[in-house]
Amino acid sequence: MLSDSNEYSREVNWTVERAEERREMFTARDEQLVLADCPGLIDDKTEIVVEPADGMILVASDRRLDEADNWR
Repeated sequence: MLSDSNEYSREVNWTVERAEERREMFTARDEQLVLADCPGLIDDKTEIVVEPADGMILVASDRRLDEADNWR
């Protein structure tokens, strides 16, 4: 049992290069990839990482439904 829920968390410096590395890692896998809500705001790095997804579950507040349309 974890005494601190952040015990395994670590800061990651997300650069375009790191996002491209992760995209290639996902693309190389043989399984289907389904994303269930990515943390943070939608930006160029997020778009790179999620590009190979076969499906996506999008969680958005009512105030941002217009932005969610871009991801459908």
